[in-house]
Amino acid sequence: MDQAANVQPICSLDERRTFYVAVTGILPILVLFQLANYIILILIISSGRDDVDTSSPVFAMYKNSGFMDCASSSPVHVNCSMVYGYDLDSYIFGNWGAEHNGSFLNELDYNYVGPNANLSYTWCELASCLKGFKVIPSSPLPSAFRYTNMAMWCYVNLMAISITWGSRQRLKIENPENHNEEWCEKNVGFWDWFFLLYTLCCIIFWWRSYSLVAAHPYQGAAISITTWFATWNLAFSMQCHPWSCWFNWLPGWRTPIKWVLSIFAIIHWIATLHFLNIRWGDLRIVDWQGDLFPRYDCLESQISNSTGTSLCSPEKLCAKTWLFSDPGFGLSGNDLIESVWIFYMFVFFLLSFAAWLPSLYIIGRRFWNILDDGDPLTPREKAKEVVILSFAVGACVGLFLLFILTIGIGVLAYIADHWKSWDTAATVTYDMECEAVHVALNPWMQYLDVKGVGFPLRVVNLLFNA
Repeated sequence: MDQAANVQPICSLDERRTFYVAVTGILPILVLFQLANYIILILIISSGRDDVDTSSPVFAMYKNSGFMDCASSSPVHVNCSMVYGYDLDSYIFGNWGAEHNGSFLNELDYNYVGPNANLSYTWCELASCLKGFKVIPSSPLPSAFRYTNMAMWCYVNLMAISITWGSRQRLKIENPENHNEEWCEKNVGFWDWFFLLYTLCCIIFWWRSYSLVAAHPYQGAAISITTWFATWNLAFSMQCHPWSCWFNWLPGWRTPIKWVLSIFAIIHWIATLHFLNIRWGDLRIVDWQGDLFPRYDCLESQISNSTGTSLCSPEKLCAKTWLFSDPGFGLSGNDLIESVWIFYMFVFFLLSFAAWLPSLYIIGRRFWNILDDGDPLTPREKAKEVVILSFAVGACVGLFLLFILTIGIGVLAYIADHWKSWDTAATVTYDMECEAVHVALNPWMQYLDVKGVGFPLRVVNLLFNA
């Protein structure tokens, strides 16, 4: 029997039952949000918009955007000086546009306040100013599929469900005095094994994705920045109900597994920091030149047959690597939707705080205890440490719910409001010196209409928080 099971419980049975009821009530809410997420994704896929033929020359030029239709019209009522003079009310990098003779169309609407006039145009209207420019064909790299709002929401919600289930199981024990081996073995049920296997799959798929980023930092697809907490939570679960006493029949394995998982969680967190360091621009619309790395391969052999004319050779066009970048697309006037990445980063730092601050406290406390008198901690003191970690994780669950309610409902409301008006806008980079443009992927359908470019793996990564 686990030694900690024989001590006086830190929380009373009434307090434990209260927390258990609260966590049990949160769980179906999170599950319903996740089901709503999947239903929305299915509806998006079957919304009537045709899938994109990724092998066609048209896709190489225009991707899944509507640039071809917009650029075919004449800009009769558009003041194109906003485009040609780099005066777009967008994410322009100071004098960067003038220095590089080019810029980006990456917002739905543009407003220009000048000394003589106030102008307002849509993305499509300004795209017509680029009529006749050479459209550079390209093929998207995995990094071209940037984070989407629904993907970030999905990542956080999946993690919240897993953590909430674990918290529920740790609170499930009714009476510590009956916490025997037979009782524990019976209480490791189907869903405990399901979440254990699911967590292991998440970790495996995440490391596969990270290995691609580590090998090719600017080509690999964006990865989840919360999966590392699954490793930490797994290590923590090994010393709590039901897994702690389940290991009674293999007592020599419990401590090594806990320490291996704890060390692995630290490595996983450091790897996530490494990803954030090199791919910080994936989480938001970039506003500095350092994040403008190529996300597309230039198809030099197809340039001569593509639409439009250019003043530069195919070699020179492909050498302008910034043309094949994508600073991200903005949704003008919707601060909540545009700020999802801020909440996503907030969750990352929240998890880091909840995982490492209590852990450092416990490690420091044990180290001080060794220096002070060398006496081992009593079972009750060890139980207190578990309570400290449980409280930190419980606080995360509460803030998770706040995140889901604010961002999740906001995303749902936005999608419901724009259900029949999916836009075809996408980031367009243009070069005035060569009179050439490059069109990026359109993100409005979460890239689910682009089936031929790593689609199965993208869906798997979305389902397994990778």
